[in-house]
Amino acid sequence: TLFRSQAGNSLDRLIGMLGKDHGMLRGIPDVSRTQVRMSDGVQVSTSVINPTPYKAKKAAVLCRSPYGHLSNWLATLFVNLNNFAAVMQDDRGTLTSGGTFDMFRMANDDGLKTMQWIISQPWSNGLVYSVGISADGMGEIADILRSPNMLKGQWWGWTTGNGHAFVYPQGMYRQDLLEGYMHTMYLFTRGASVDNIIPAVRQHESWSPWWYNITDCRAPTPCHFAN
Repeated sequence: TLFRSQAGNSLDRLIGMLGKDHGMLRGIPDVSRTQVRMSDGVQVSTSVINPTPYKAKKAAVLCRSPYGHLSNWLATLFVNLNNFAAVMQDDRGTLTSGGTFDMFRMANDDGLKTMQWIISQPWSNGLVYSVGISADGMGEIADILRSPNMLKGQWWGWTTGNGHAFVYPQGMYRQDLLEGYMHTMYLFTRGASVDNIIPAVRQHESWSPWWYNITDCRAPTPCHFAN
């Protein structure tokens, strides 16, 4: 990740010196970094890779992750294969983003605000797709709860749309997996995964509205995919 960051900074300096339209740089995507404001004022760190031609209208693929760009580079596959713009974010409360990590319970709202920001960009054609594996996928599945009309497709892998059943399968607390993961994420989340999430998960053993924002399907309630 450090290498990629240094490489990205070097490319930014080169583009600044020569200009984006210099023949030497023709075909190189435009890489930009910004902060996108969420509904509660939290600023989420966002990187955009916009392939040439920069001003052409194009779809975007969104990837949000608590792991930084090492995970988010999945989105760049769509730049190369489909000429999409790649929009990559550090999840709320992780790494360079503001706010407090909440185990993706604000991911649906943050996703909607991000997609609204994407389609307001001059290069956007109004179409957004999202990708995510494992924890990244939980945040992307949660987007469905807000029924965003600009979201046209998603690709997930090794993830879950039923947060409560994943943590408490058949009512048994999956302590080793949940708490082991949250301890691993301690530095990524500035301590919130251990200090906040583990006590909250233990407190909400039974199904309750606390789990709603990370639960897309749960029998016998209707499945949000139908929306």
